[in-house]
Amino acid sequence: MSATEARRQLGELMRLIVESNEFVIVQRRGIPKVAIISIEQYNEIERRQETQRSIRQESAENTRK
Repeated sequence: MSATEARRQLGELMRLIVESNEFVIVQRRGIPKVAIISIEQYNEIERRQETQRSIRQESAENTRK
């Protein structure tokens, strides 16, 4: 979806993304630039990243022992 189209349809996009739990890729001049995702999807990504950070930190601490 183009940035112009996304701008015009932002409210509808938000509704669609929340209801369907899908995402939309927004392009500028045909090049993907951003993804619009639901807050639930964002929170899941954050949770996974935090888990990965914790695992790496624990692994590094165990390596030093």
